Formats: sequence, C-alpha cells, structure tokens
Amino acid sequence: MITNISIDKLYSHPKNPRQDLGNLSELTESILANGVMQNLTVVPKTDDDGYFVVIGNRRLAAAKKAGLKELPCVVSNMDEKQQQATMLLENMQRSDLTPYEQAQGFQMCLDLGMTEDELSKQTGFSKKTVKHRLNMLKFDAEEVKKTVVNGASIQDYIDLEKVKNDDTKKELLQYMGTTDFRYHLNSAIETEKIEKKVNQTEKKIALFAKKVEDRDLDRKKYTYLQFYRSPEDVKEEGFKERKEYLYTRSTYGINVYGSVSEEEVNDKAEKEEKRNKIITELENLFKTAQQTRIEFIKNILNDKTASHRDVFYTEAIKILSTKSYSSFDAKLFKKIIECDIKESLNKNNAEKVFEATVFASLEESHPLSCYSSWSGEYNERKAQQMNEYYKFLISIGYQPSEAENQLLDGTHKSYPASAEK
Repeated sequence: MITNISIDKLYSHPKNPRQDLGNLSELTESILANGVMQNLTVVPKTDDDGYFVVIGNRRLAAAKKAGLKELPCVVSNMDEKQQQATMLLENMQRSDLTPYEQAQGFQMCLDLGMTEDELSKQTGFSKKTVKHRLNMLKFDAEEVKKTVVNGASIQDYIDLEKVKNDDTKKELLQYMGTTDFRYHLNSAIETEKIEKKVNQTEKKIALFAKKVEDRDLDRKKYTYLQFYRSPEDVKEEGFKERKEYLYTRSTYGINVYGSVSEEEVNDKAEKEEKRNKIITELENLFKTAQQTRIEFIKNILNDKTASHRDVFYTEAIKILSTKSYSSFDAKLFKKIIECDIKESLNKNNAEKVFEATVFASLEESHPLSCYSSWSGEYNERKAQQMNEYYKFLISIGYQPSEAENQLLDGTHKSYPASAEK
C-alpha cells in the first residue's frame, strides 16, 4: 500500500552502497514539473517514527531540493540483510555504482551473513566477479578514487591480483591509469616469480648448507663453488666433497661456498703471492714506459726548432677530436712542465702550457697499460688502443724500446704463461 509520508521523516539509508548521488539537477527539474512519478520503498527506523529509504535515495534528495513536503512511499518490513541486498541490486541494475561502491555493497551483504553464492544469485554477478570486486577493498578508498581519475580500469585491478604481496600492490596504485603501469606491474610479477624460485632453491640447499650473511663469510676459510638459480639444479652429490658448506642469498639465486682444506689455503696463498708479484712487476714496467714517453715529449716542448712540432699539433688534435676522456690529469701536466698551471702561466709560457695540456690529455685518453689488473694477463683490447697511441708517438719521432714493444705485443716475459699472444 502506498502512503504519503512527510519528507522530514524520510532519511537516506546509512548503508546505501551508493554514496555519491551524482548530479541531481535534471531529476529536480522533472520533479518540479511532474512530481514524483514512482513511489519510494522505506523501512521504519527503530529509534523514532522516521523511515530509512531503501529504494529512491536520489528521488528523496531531488525532492528536498524541489521543496516537496511529502512523498509517496511503500513501507516494507525487510530485515537488514534484505535491505542491503535490495539497495545493492537496485543500484547495480541501473549501473549507478562504481566498482569500488559495488565492492563495499558486497562486503556489507557478507557481513550480514549472506554467502557468496547467494550474493552471486541475487546480483547476477559471477562469483569470480564478486571476488574481484571484494579485492578492491584492500586499498584505501581515496587512493582508488585517484586511480579512477587517472584512467584506471577494472581490468587493471583484476590484473593487479597477479601480484601476491599486498605492499607491492599498494605501491603499484600510484602508476594505475598511466602508461607506466604495465611496465611496473610486469616487473613486480617477474620479481615475485624469481623470489618464489629462489625460495624453493634455498629450501633444498638448506638441507646441506648453513646460511650466512655476506659480511660474515670468511673467504679465507671458504671458497666459492656454485651459483644456483633453480631448485632442479640442486643435487645431493654436489655437497659431499667438502667438510662444510655455507650459502648466501642474493636477489636472483643462492651462492654456495665450501670449506677450504689446509692444502688449498697454502695453494691459494702461493697463487696470490705469485699474482701480486706479476702485477707489481708489470705496474713498474708500464710506469717506466710512461716516464720514457714524458721525457720524449718534454724534449720536443723545450726544442723550438724540433721538426716534429707541427706534426705533434696536427696529429694530437686529430686524435683528441675522436676520443672521450673524463678529466685533465693535473699531476701528469706537472710532470711534463715541471710546475703547476698557475706557475707556468705566471712565467708567460702559454704556448708550452698548451702543448703540455694536449699531451696530458692524450695520455688520459688511452690505456696506460695492457694487462688485467686482476690476473696480470695480457689484454689484447687495451693493447690495440695503446698501439694506436704509440703509432702517433712514432710519427713524431719516438722510438719505443724493445721492452715496450714486448709489452705491447704480449711477448714480455713478465706476463703469466697463460697470456694471450
């Protein structure tokens, strides 16, 4: 039965899933012209003689704006669970709710004791869709609104469920609706896949080895053995040869170390001593070579009549125009000119300063040695770059020593036997 109820006794339902009633202008104008054409459905309040509106909250708000005094209503005795389901279903049928508001409505129904199956049947949404909507409630409502303004879609939220870590999901919200979202989403998914595999790998390795932090690993007592990326790579046979095994964890896998025998310690120390001797010897040889080059250039700079001065300028500028070097070597400049830049300028030696600057820059733009700083082995790539420089020096009259030639072609006796020749 339809009853006219004073508008002062009608209240918007506090649990209506639709919180934003939208623009009421058009509806208000229609009510002013034609009145309310459809009755409201209400339920009695328990604390006074008023009523909560279950169906018709927008009509109530527009009618108040239009100045109506009463509205046609059907009074229902629906329980709270039925009220919630009715409001949710009404708004969904009219596409009035945002996905987040739908999620809030679903949760209210569940809180009232409705099952997901019942919710699915009454709303017409699949159980899968209901779950997707409910997952949105894990995020702050204001943050979700921001993503919608940015252009985020419900599919973005569905895809976000592929990420397991809740904190990571919240971090990804800032990219939703932007062109960066897919990249960061895929990155997070891949990171979790890697982490899962590393966890599985670590679980197997922990059966044979003890975990330590990198900072606590004594590398004199333990030697690196293998890096494991996948649990399939972990075999029991790989943990039988040594007395003890340790492992450290990294982002992409597990590093395994084995205890070192006394014989291995001695062998390692012997190799280290031999390596240091080789490195020191090569370092001194290349320093001698550089000092010889510096003396040659100093002679050219001091001899105004030297026939190679023009060639020096032309070739040096040509080389520098095709090279990149990080900084000017002030120490090397001082070795060449035998005073610092400020002193040299005070002596009105501008031309000499320029020449010294060019040469110092040339030295900086080429490798000053052609051996591996770790093993002492001959490095062919560095040697090729040094040979380019030596060709320039030879073009202005430099004559490399036999030792320099051997250092450049890898035949010098100071290189270890495994050097590439």
